[in-house]
Amino acid sequence: MKTGLRDNNKGFSLVELLAVIAIMALMLGMFLLSTNVIGSRACRQCQKQLRHELDQVRVASMGKNKVVLHLYKNPDGKIMVQQTTTIAKLGGVAATEDVDGEEREIGSARVVVEVEASDGATYALNNSGVYFQFNRSTGAFKEISGGQVGGNYTIKKISITGGGVTERLTLHGITGKVTED
Repeated sequence: MKTGLRDNNKGFSLVELLAVIAIMALMLGMFLLSTNVIGSRACRQCQKQLRHELDQVRVASMGKNKVVLHLYKNPDGKIMVQQTTTIAKLGGVAATEDVDGEEREIGSARVVVEVEASDGATYALNNSGVYFQFNRSTGAFKEISGGQVGGNYTIKKISITGGGVTERLTLHGITGKVTED
């Protein structure tokens, strides 16, 4: 039995289309928010890890051994640190032995690290990286050469950016103290 009405159920109505667009916009917003939260968490974690590494090297430098911390970006874009300890050999022999510590990842490829050197120039961290060393008797930062900064330098500030957040560390040269900004 035909009623005489046509079946007009071909496609979406305007209301259905608007509902689908609203749901997609909501899902996109949640995705972007979650990636910012993850990126900002990675940024904060990198800052805290770097501060911890610098504090450990400062304490280790107060002993008889020379300790240097290398901060750099590996080929995968991850932020890495490695300690090198120069141990004075005992027994009256005027010789030393360099012992490289293991490389440790302190930041993911989602974070960008920039350092401000003592000459005022800012450098985006690369695979050559920068070095940190402390004075054995005072705990102050020592000038060091090598890495991506030319000549002798100390690092004054470190900025770590990720997920729309920038975390900063200030390195106080005379005292060797590291503070979060």
